Amino acid sequence: MPNSTETFFQMRRRLRHFGIDQLLSELVEQGYVDRESSKLTLGMQPFNIFARLAGGVQTQDSMTEENAMLGKFQEEFLLVCNRPENGDMWQSSDPAWLGKASMSKRHRFLTLRDLDWEWFNVLTFGLVSGPQKALRILNDMKAAAELWLKSQTDWSDWVGLFLHVHAHSSVHSFHLHIVDMNHLGPTWDHLCHKNLKIDDAIAAIQLEAKGRSPSKESLE
Repeated sequence: MPNSTETFFQMRRRLRHFGIDQLLSELVEQGYVDRESSKLTLGMQPFNIFARLAGGVQTQDSMTEENAMLGKFQEEFLLVCNRPENGDMWQSSDPAWLGKASMSKRHRFLTLRDLDWEWFNVLTFGLVSGPQKALRILNDMKAAAELWLKSQTDWSDWVGLFLHVHAHSSVHSFHLHIVDMNHLGPTWDHLCHKNLKIDDAIAAIQLEAKGRSPSKESLE
């Protein structure tokens, strides 16, 4: 499962072997990426929620104040909340809600405003533009989340930042999970096997930038 530096590194290696252009063609055929612009589509079919929010065709007025807390990062990133019913059911173990409800009593998402297909998922980060740009975005995203958290008085000091790697993600547009680890619900247990820490994603791409592979020594 893609929940460690090594497994994420190997998934990106397999993607290169499979072909980045082949993945792009699949996304175009599925309707998630526009053939001409290579940007994520914003229509209703297929419905791609984080892309729609980042593109401004759908809004969450309740998040305006929280987004202001992103400071200098709000031009690049957008803070998103779950649907109210998904947040309310965070404690539910009903099979109908597992995987849909929030992973915690407090759970937010951070997405990218850049809709270029390269950034639709962390799996493809930097495979077109190079690892340094990917690392800059991921490190800035981590800093943005940490800056926002400083303004949140109801969150605990134990917060996780997680990514779901394609094709283990249910949404075809980028989103970082910001999860209060002191108030986890049943959906956390249901999804934790595919929660990749943002630090592990950064570590894997750093190894790529250095032309190295994961090993016991490099991961310590």
